[in-house]
Amino acid sequence: MFKAFEGLVKVRPPSDDQIRKHKEQWRQLEHWRADVSALEMILSKLKKEYQQHKEDFALGRYEELKEMIKSAVTRFHEVVKENSNHRYDLGSSSQAGHASSLRKNAESFSKQQEALSGGEEKRHSEMSAKDVDKDLREFRKEILELKEEFRKHKQNLEKLAEEYEASKKLNPAQRFVDMKEMIKVVLSASSLL
Repeated sequence: MFKAFEGLVKVRPPSDDQIRKHKEQWRQLEHWRADVSALEMILSKLKKEYQQHKEDFALGRYEELKEMIKSAVTRFHEVVKENSNHRYDLGSSSQAGHASSLRKNAESFSKQQEALSGGEEKRHSEMSAKDVDKDLREFRKEILELKEEFRKHKQNLEKLAEEYEASKKLNPAQRFVDMKEMIKVVLSASSLL
């Protein structure tokens, strides 16, 4: 008896506000995915280089360790500068830097809006309000997980940078041992070792 009414049940379409929130959450999710991925690539490269040079002679390895850490720290600071959408703290920066990052974010937003307008409108028209709400809950959950992962990677790379700077005061033999340990700790804390 109820099967006859299945086709007659009205599915409530999503409201404009739900669609706006859906698009906004999707953009945030994509930003966080990209940022976490960028930090993971830095850590992955550090791991790969560290493992490749494990058997090298100590004197040559000392310079390689320095370069590995400097490269990772430099790339980390570049990623943080490039992606100001999360209001990273890198100390004081100039107004010109803020204007430049605002301009980049505006350009990025504009391009994303253009890309979303076509296929996304069709997708939203096929979704019910319930579907949009379900997506929003899933987006929020994933964003929280990505934020936590990003925070962990960021802390590990900041610690690496701080310890590397502090190690400059040590003699080369002690610094060699400390740099190896720094890399091991960062990779271990990032679940890459």
